[in-house]
Amino acid sequence: MSELAAAAARRARFVEVCERLDEAEREHERLRLLAERWRREVGVCAERLDAQRGVFALLRGLFGNGGDRADLERRLAEARERHDDADGSLAELERQRDALRRERDELADAPATYAELLADKERRLRAAGGDLARRLDESAERLLALDEECELLARVVRLARDAEGELMLVKQCLQLASSAAHVDVMGGGVSLVSTPQLRDAERHADAARRHLEQLEGDLERHAAVLGRIRFTDDLQLSRLFRCGLSIDFGLIQRIVASSHEVVEVIDRVRQGIWEAEKQLKRLQTTACAARDERAVWIEHADG
Repeated sequence: MSELAAAAARRARFVEVCERLDEAEREHERLRLLAERWRREVGVCAERLDAQRGVFALLRGLFGNGGDRADLERRLAEARERHDDADGSLAELERQRDALRRERDELADAPATYAELLADKERRLRAAGGDLARRLDESAERLLALDEECELLARVVRLARDAEGELMLVKQCLQLASSAAHVDVMGGGVSLVSTPQLRDAERHADAARRHLEQLEGDLERHAAVLGRIRFTDDLQLSRLFRCGLSIDFGLIQRIVASSHEVVEVIDRVRQGIWEAEKQLKRLQTTACAARDERAVWIEHADG
C-alpha cells in the first residue's frame, strides 16, 4: 500500500470515528435525560409513600385507602428498575464514547496528512502536463465555482438571519409600544410618538433594512444562482418603516397594523431563508461529492 493510500485509509477511519462519536453524543444526551426523568419519578413516589406513613396509615385503615399505597409502591419499583436500566446503559455508552474520543485524537492529523500528500501528487501530475493536467485544471475550476456559490448562499443566509433577528426586535418593540399606548391613553394623553419603544423599533428597522439592502445587491448581482429566492416582495422595506414607524403612530390601531405588516415580512424572510438553506445544502453536497471524486481520481492516477 502506497503512502497516499495509507493516508486515505486513516482519513476515512477518522471520518467514521467522528460520525460514530456524534451519534454517541446524541444517544448519551437521550439516555441522560431518560435517567433523570426516572430519577425524579423515584423521588416523587418515595416522597408520597413517606407522606402516607404514621397517622396517615391509621386514617387509611379506617377509611379503606390501602390501594393508593400499593399503586405507589408498584410505580416506585418500576421507576427504580427503569432508572437503573438507563443508568447502566449510560455508563456503558460513556465507556464507548471515551474510546472513540481517544481514537479520534490519535487520528486527528489524518485529514491534514492526506491533504498534504494528495496536493503533492497533484503537483507532480500537473508538472507532467498533457491531457491529465488539463482535466485537473478543469475540475479545479468547477470546484472553485461551486465553492463560490456556496459562499454566496452562506452570506445570503447570514444576512437574512441578521435581518430576521432585527425584525423580531421590531415586532417586540411594537408590541411593547402598543401596551404602553393603551396605558398612556388611559392615563391622560402622553405623546405616543416619543415613546422609547417606537424609537427602538425604528432603530431595529433601520438595521433590518441595511441587511436586506445588502441582500438585494447580492440578488441582483447573482440572479443566476439566487433567482428563485425571494425575501420580500421587492425588498424595499423603507416604505413600510418610514410610514409605519417615523411619523404615523398617533393611533394605537396604526401600531397594531404595523405589527401585522412586520410579521408578514418576517414570514417572507423565513421562507427565503428556508429556500436559501435548501439550495446551500444541495450545493455543498454536490461540491463535497465532486471534491471526493477528484481526490480518488488523483489518488489512483499514475504518476
